[in-house]
Amino acid sequence: EYQKEELSEKRLDEYFKAIKYFLKLEGWKEKVEIRKKRFESSEKIYEVSVKKKKEGLVLLSDVLKAKANLERSKKELETAKNEYRKVENTLREILNVDESVDLTPEVKLKNEISLSDAKEILKFALENRPSLRKAKRSVQISKVSVSYEKSALLPQISLSVSYNRENTYWPPEDNNWSFSALFQWPIFDSG
Repeated sequence: EYQKEELSEKRLDEYFKAIKYFLKLEGWKEKVEIRKKRFESSEKIYEVSVKKKKEGLVLLSDVLKAKANLERSKKELETAKNEYRKVENTLREILNVDESVDLTPEVKLKNEISLSDAKEILKFALENRPSLRKAKRSVQISKVSVSYEKSALLPQISLSVSYNRENTYWPPEDNNWSFSALFQWPIFDSG
């Protein structure tokens, strides 16, 4: 019975892992498409800048900037393609399928989140963020520390009463009472 439950739990873990990678795969697929468009527009801008340079309408620095943007967008596109392949390979490994199986996810990512959803997600994220909880505790500790430091600057009053009996003979016959009062008020910060 225990082994069946453990196997079911493992299956669920793998199932959720696969869903996560399907979503990642779709996200990287969309990023590849966006970066392809960016690369194509960078190519056009570079071609136009070269043409305008030949006509004497732009400076060499403009052509170099366009070339740098083209190279940067090319690198970003290759990075996105590599990440897509990594996620795809990991997903194939999880599902134990080869290259012949199409892994096109039947998932569509929302391009926009409604404002109420975004507020709710943000509120949930902020409430459950460990660093935020740690910061709140730190503020509470600091407040206690400040109140402790302030209390060191307040006046202090101490009262003391004592009673004893003494004599050279037994049982003692002299009664001694002692009263003391102490009032301290720090004048300087150091006490």
